[in-house]
Amino acid sequence: MVILFPIVVVKSGWVVWLLCWKGWIGERFVRTALFRLNKEGWLDVSRIGRRSFYSLSDKGLRLTRRAESKIYRAEQPAWDGKWLLLLSEGLDKATLADVKKQLIWQGFGALAPSLMASPSQKLADVQTLLHEAGVRIT
Repeated sequence: MVILFPIVVVKSGWVVWLLCWKGWIGERFVRTALFRLNKEGWLDVSRIGRRSFYSLSDKGLRLTRRAESKIYRAEQPAWDGKWLLLLSEGLDKATLADVKKQLIWQGFGALAPSLMASPSQKLADVQTLLHEAGVRIT
């Protein structure tokens, strides 16, 4: 649900509430997912009275669009036979964990604790991802 949820919100947020109303998804489950997504920076919350309204944050929208372009593309681009290798040095643990998670979502695999590889990444896209995460590229 947490993986699917941002795409559902972008496409039609009312679907989640309809599923709860019909009893197909528990209200507690949705609240937990919303809380976690907000805590991770995927969602913004605004409160009016006793009601909370959720929307994708800038980060959530950026990550969702990045994933959406891979999920819904017509076909896999032809591989040019090259690998993109990233060596991470000097990052604090929290930043490293966040960057690794994002890189894995983008199709990277870990070859060693500080070395990641991907056979099909555009360098410019990876540089943008690293810049947004506050990582200096050398």
